[in-house]
Amino acid sequence: MINQNPKRSDEPVWWGLFGAGGTWFAMITPVTVLVLGILVPMGIISQRR
Repeated sequence: MINQNPKRSDEPVWWGLFGAGGTWFAMITPVTVLVLGILVPMGIISQRR
């Protein structure tokens, strides 16, 4: 017998937050590595204002 009123779960909220964090990390990490790991040491971007 199929339950006509299944209990709602809060898992989609947590998976949504997890996915948003992963997406944010995937977009920001390469930029941070490029700027701090390559451009600043090569002198292309100055550390001072």
